[in-house]
Amino acid sequence: MLISSKGFENTGYYVFDGITGVKTPVLPMVLSLIIKNAPPPLTLLINPNSMSMTFAKKVNHEKTRADSFTSGYVIQYAKDELDVMQANGITAMMYNGGLCTSNNMSQSYDHFLKLLAYFENNGINYDDKFTTIPLSVGRVMISYDDVNYYGCFDDFNWKQTAAEPFNFTFSWNFTISSTIDTNSYSSYQYGTL
Repeated sequence: MLISSKGFENTGYYVFDGITGVKTPVLPMVLSLIIKNAPPPLTLLINPNSMSMTFAKKVNHEKTRADSFTSGYVIQYAKDELDVMQANGITAMMYNGGLCTSNNMSQSYDHFLKLLAYFENNGINYDDKFTTIPLSVGRVMISYDDVNYYGCFDDFNWKQTAAEPFNFTFSWNFTISSTIDTNSYSSYQYGTL
């Protein structure tokens, strides 16, 4: 059963069957692998509960000493550290049409396994002749709110608790090598790809 949500005008926001907890977000988060023969982009069924960014400057303060009476500081600025995205969320309910005690055969569980496969691959391109020699690593793109973040996963953690028996909670850290904003109000790109 598909129910159109009120108050969002023509955004295409819909709420699906409430039992599975699956809905199409107004601003969906999409993960893509930028590799040869890449799988289709993966849209999260439910956006992360929170997403935060860490920006760090690379500044080095050194005290110099010319002689015993004079001293000063030399401050060196280099390129910034790579930005890091932290996100955590919950999967849609692992439901397969009846009361279940297993995650097997549910669409949400299948979707979660695809998310794990994206993390495991982490954007590795292999040589066509030698399938064990990587040509490039870290070619993952996360798209959210018309901003594309290119980089690689540092870690991915998930767990299932007794309080939420039919869901997995997950979190990840993602190091960003390049950011491209495609919003119409401001277009910027920084970092190297």
